[in-house]
Amino acid sequence: MLNKPKTHLSEQEKSLIARILKKDKEFMCCANCGSIDLTFPPTNVDALVGTGSLPRRYYCRECEYEGLPLLFDGLSAYEKFYSLRREKYNKGEDLLVADRLLSGNFGSEPVKRPYVAALLSTLIPGLGQAYNGEKEKAQVLFFVFLMLSLFIPWLLFLMGPISLVPLSIIGAMLLGVYALIDAYIVAKTKK
Repeated sequence: MLNKPKTHLSEQEKSLIARILKKDKEFMCCANCGSIDLTFPPTNVDALVGTGSLPRRYYCRECEYEGLPLLFDGLSAYEKFYSLRREKYNKGEDLLVADRLLSGNFGSEPVKRPYVAALLSTLIPGLGQAYNGEKEKAQVLFFVFLMLSLFIPWLLFLMGPISLVPLSIIGAMLLGVYALIDAYIVAKTKK
């Protein structure tokens, strides 16, 4: 991947970018590492020489990332991006795209759909929370739901006044409504 950890542009790189900006008014850099050492990837060649698929993908020689580049029209914004990108990489705070692909970590959490979470909680209270990544809350809700809907009514039926069974069932239903609303709100905030 990146050969040497660095966080700032060299004077040679700055002068090269200045020459490019004089000629083209904008330049491209790797969206992954910030390098300007881009070329066409070997995987983007069509059968006819000189033709390629659009939009054009680029290959970074420094980090081996293949994808669409970022465009900058000034050196100051690029320097900020470059410094931040390299600093995070050097600290290990943010994996680069190429490293994520190799490690199997394909990025941030997937988008949670509120309606899916609500539907899952409607089927079984706690299932929507599990979908949202709240494992402990899901387990507690499911356990309380089981107690209210199955175990307590069974005990009341065997040993106690049978008139309290509907109260336990109503409690289970209210818990289900709470689980549905909670799953929907949490999924909506994770969007």
